[in-house]
Amino acid sequence: MYTLKRLFAPGVPVLLASAIVLTAQSAQAAPSRTVFSNSFKPLVSEARVLGAADAQAGVKFQLALKMRDFAGLERRIAAGEVIAPAELEAKYYPLAADYRTLTDWVRSQGLTVERTYNNRLTLEVRGSVAQVRSALGVDFVRIQFRGQPFISTRTAPSLPAGFERFVLSFSGLQPANEWLVPLISDGTPIPNSPTSPFKPPYSTNDLLTAYSANNLAYNGAGQKIAILGSLFAKDSDLTSFWSANGVPQSSANVEKVAVSSNIPNPRCTRSISSTNCTYLSEANLDAEWASGTATGAVIRQYAVGIPAQISSFISLFSTGLQAIINDLPSQPTLRVLTISYGYCESALPSSQLQSASQLFATLASQGVTTFTSSGDSGSTANGCSTTATQYFAVDPNLAGVGGTSLRLNTNGTISSETAWSGSGGGLSTIYTRPSWQVGSGVPSGTARAVPDVALVADPNTGAYTVVGGKTYQFGGTSLSSPIWAGYAAIINQGRAAAGKGSLGLLGPRVYPLLGTSNFRDITSGSIGAYSAGPGYDLATGIGVPVVNQLLNTLVSAP
Repeated sequence: MYTLKRLFAPGVPVLLASAIVLTAQSAQAAPSRTVFSNSFKPLVSEARVLGAADAQAGVKFQLALKMRDFAGLERRIAAGEVIAPAELEAKYYPLAADYRTLTDWVRSQGLTVERTYNNRLTLEVRGSVAQVRSALGVDFVRIQFRGQPFISTRTAPSLPAGFERFVLSFSGLQPANEWLVPLISDGTPIPNSPTSPFKPPYSTNDLLTAYSANNLAYNGAGQKIAILGSLFAKDSDLTSFWSANGVPQSSANVEKVAVSSNIPNPRCTRSISSTNCTYLSEANLDAEWASGTATGAVIRQYAVGIPAQISSFISLFSTGLQAIINDLPSQPTLRVLTISYGYCESALPSSQLQSASQLFATLASQGVTTFTSSGDSGSTANGCSTTATQYFAVDPNLAGVGGTSLRLNTNGTISSETAWSGSGGGLSTIYTRPSWQVGSGVPSGTARAVPDVALVADPNTGAYTVVGGKTYQFGGTSLSSPIWAGYAAIINQGRAAAGKGSLGLLGPRVYPLLGTSNFRDITSGSIGAYSAGPGYDLATGIGVPVVNQLLNTLVSAP
């Protein structure tokens, strides 16, 4: 179980009995309204205000509702329970009456309900600037951020008093403050095929050999791995990657789900320097290495697109998580998810973090193991200027994957492996430590620590990747996470053959294995503020897997 340290601090949300003058961070609220200050951050310094927003311009946002007994649900997930959807409905999802009250109010304000969900955890809304300003009491401006125009609030939203009982958060109102980045590093052009065995950039066989994941009894057959990202991987690039690496995969094992209606399809045949080509490189790296690790698994890609003028990454990824949750009943073998995006934890509104946590907990309650990259900026997370952890990886309802620098001998055995200097890690300022995060080396205190596990990531050695028909050497924890997802699919196949359920939340499964032959401890290297050492550490977690041992252990486990 865990809690958010700050989310329900006194005065958040703020209930106003009479009109008062708020700080510059929130608008003046009418009597008997609740200001949701934890769904708001001052505009980031990179955002340049251009002027007032056009009253008729469109705005899209999401409302998240509070789960009932979220702490109780977390305890059951930590205990390894898989909870039937009917029980989630009866005990944990928001009440239907509250959801109906909210949707009715939204429509009464002239706003359009764009999408509802059976779990009632989120509600997607659209309206004009004028309509949303009137409904939420917010002030909109036009901004320029990272070369793109956006419409953003610069005041906190509010709702009529009483809604705070079941409404948790808003997202989508501040695109520049709700940013995520692909955690992929470098993109050095290389020859058209993998180099000599066991030399950088590494091939799939190199890394399968290094981590004792070759010649296993299972290859992920009968399992599906979900990848959540901005774009779809290119089919032709996947085929080229499989051919060059001798991977027995086919396009029949690749599925695509368009979460939004506008998914870019950049060519990237000349250069990968553009923003869209960075997103394509991420999509390809994820799909190529998940499929190249679990060669019998199906890869199911969920593409959410790229934030436009009236959308944010946080809201797009929330919609993507809901799409995966919605698919689970019809996709019974989809029990692994990998995400290679993130941003500085403390830069994001804390109520949005709990909203996403509810979605990740829902996935875990259905036996889904989620992996996310811990970051590529060392102990200073992307988007922050001081020591900080990377979100999503710090969320306790998933596994944060750190990175290592790996050198191989000519026979494929490991010459050295240290913490990669760019790997993300640290202690959360938002989440408390889950009950299962214990063991030798785990820091004292009550803060969630990240990463949980690690794997090869250093772009200076890198891994073979195909983008736009050309070959590159890529690294980053965006490499580590999809490979771990492949391992999980292989383990789930073994568990299915033994008549057992999927792994579910990884932490409770692997922390008891800290210091055993299932993991190789990484004891040297630094990520800035933190260094690797014996036992758990904030650079590489509990270490890297010895996959054949871990497979046997987790297939034998209940």
